[in-house]
Amino acid sequence: MMGEQREKFEEWFFANIDANTFVEDLCWQAWCAAIESVAVKLPVTVCRTHVFEIPFTNEVGMEHSEYFEVDEIHKRLKNAGIKYE
Repeated sequence: MMGEQREKFEEWFFANIDANTFVEDLCWQAWCAAIESVAVKLPVTVCRTHVFEIPFTNEVGMEHSEYFEVDEIHKRLKNAGIKYE
């Protein structure tokens, strides 16, 4: 992933460099253009259903929740070269 970001940075940098541009401004603009290319495909949510008996009845209830697999998200961020806490 970092190789792709460097390519985008260099492509943008060399296409936009001229004698009238401050190097610091150009570097900042190029960095912004490169960082815009960062995309991490996150896993789909997982649906979890909790089935329970309702006390003093012959009925059951259900609770639903959706969540992301956190380990999978961490793995994908790490593979993309993105730090996380």
